[in-house]
Amino acid sequence: EAGTTLAGGLSDEEYYLYYPYRSDLDNTVISNLLEHAIEFPEENFFKPISYDWPVKTDQSSYADYTASDLMTASCTPTLDNGAVRLDFVMTHALSLVVIEMPKTVYKFTDAQVPDYTVQSEATFTGTAKPLRMADGTYRYLLPNSLPTIVGSYDGGNREFTITPSGLSSGSYKRYKVDGATTIQKDYHLQVGDFFLADGRVLPKDAEASVVQAADVVGIVFQTDKSRIGAKEKEKLGGEGNVHGLVMAVKNIATRQAWGLFGMDEGLTTCRTKADNYNDISGYGNCEHIRTNRGNFDSYPAFKAAYDYNTTCPVPATTTGWYLPASGQWWDILQNLGGCPALADVTQQTSPDIAGEFLWKSQGDVPAALNKWMENIAVGDKDTFNNLVSFCSSSEHSKYHTWYWILNNFQGMVRCIWASKFDGSDNVRPVLAF
Repeated sequence: EAGTTLAGGLSDEEYYLYYPYRSDLDNTVISNLLEHAIEFPEENFFKPISYDWPVKTDQSSYADYTASDLMTASCTPTLDNGAVRLDFVMTHALSLVVIEMPKTVYKFTDAQVPDYTVQSEATFTGTAKPLRMADGTYRYLLPNSLPTIVGSYDGGNREFTITPSGLSSGSYKRYKVDGATTIQKDYHLQVGDFFLADGRVLPKDAEASVVQAADVVGIVFQTDKSRIGAKEKEKLGGEGNVHGLVMAVKNIATRQAWGLFGMDEGLTTCRTKADNYNDISGYGNCEHIRTNRGNFDSYPAFKAAYDYNTTCPVPATTTGWYLPASGQWWDILQNLGGCPALADVTQQTSPDIAGEFLWKSQGDVPAALNKWMENIAVGDKDTFNNLVSFCSSSEHSKYHTWYWILNNFQGMVRCIWASKFDGSDNVRPVLAF
């Protein structure tokens, strides 16, 4: 108890704690601590340190913000069954400004697609630069000087100034820029929108910082329900529950064989350009093989796509990831790759039969595909490269399957049949939702 001589040999011992620890505090700060502890022992003697504590003016990074967030505690030890007991309760020594920004709610015209809310992003032009939080608000720890916080949003068209006042140590105050109003925008699902891991959709025109902070797992490449396969619709409970198709933003396997060579899987036989265009149910192809064979153990490309549901889980409101059909690759390269020939009805209905379908002068298709993903963080995506082939789940014969190759030389796009046992293809899965 207080007044009892403890193990250290001193009576009335007191302990003081602060966080984060700083090894570079000068003697002035330490002296202020000690002097106040002796002069005002009944108070939380750490409060005056907030006037000397090295608070950063630029707190826009998490590291600099937390380095400025001084917390303190003091304690008189007690004896508990012969052991010394120290009870510390940390409190914030600085005052805090919380800034709420106006927000935009994208209300999808399809009521089954959840609304998406985007907080306006601020640019701070003064010396005081707050930290943006995950919920879109900003936080700034105030030094004794109480700086004015100056910023703008809406591309610099709307400016604001915050002059903090009336805050005591350890307290916080919310400031609502322009009343933190909510603007509602009606929005319909579009090719290029971002599909998130939780099943929400982020509009394609969202600010780059919002996209980078979101958990983007795919890009919408088709919204025309007539181009969504019958088995996809069946899995989702009918056409009324179907919204679009999504391409994964990652290649999830390389150099994968399709499956068993010489085995007729009983899938739709694709021979012509029109056959490839019309084979649009990759989910149906995959489920047909899994049902007939029991698993994908002998079908590496299919298994890689299916296993992606474990490493990148998506909600039950989707089909889950699967290996796309040739017609779904057609749509990816037409809608995201910008290939004009693939949008030509005469190509889509062509009865041409060949071992290879070649379209030239389609532009730099890899660059066009990558453009849709440019705001996604580098580590969260795999870009498209030149001369890379991709598996489809479509069958040409019991010996061959179809795959697609991108070649920016002369803007070439190729759809080729090759051996099912050829292990040279990449896997990039898709899903329907």
